[in-house]
Amino acid sequence: MPARSNDFQAVVYFIKKNLAADATVTESAQLRDRVTGQLREVDVVVAGHMAGHSVVIGIECRGRSRKDAVPWVEEMRAKHDDLPTDRLVLVSASGFSKAAVVKARHYGIETVTPGKPIADDGPLARLRHPQVEFRDVTHDRLVALHGTAELDGQPHTS
Repeated sequence: MPARSNDFQAVVYFIKKNLAADATVTESAQLRDRVTGQLREVDVVVAGHMAGHSVVIGIECRGRSRKDAVPWVEEMRAKHDDLPTDRLVLVSASGFSKAAVVKARHYGIETVTPGKPIADDGPLARLRHPQVEFRDVTHDRLVALHGTAELDGQPHTS
């Protein structure tokens, strides 16, 4: 199966790749379903070590114009139940409904929306404690990315 990507997913990949310097970040990763044995595509996978343990974070991205709702949270949860991911992060360009955030939190899924900070207690924050806010993120064929992130207390501007 060919790697599938879109501009929004690629921007998320670029940001995560630069924040998780000591982790392996793979866009359009193919992970084997434990039940069917088939390969499933995950938008971005961050794999690394935390406290001496291997950790695999699956990141699923959506660049739609409407807020994402409970059905997408449930769909992604069911998908990742059978994949070798330890944590799940959902990224929505337009945000999440209140019910979707409640449902995701109940299942330990982190939700990320451009323009809002990444949660201090989510799996992305535990990767060297980045405090990230997507603000005015723009790109042109993935050549230019403009934004600011704070990593270990130091601001980084791209």
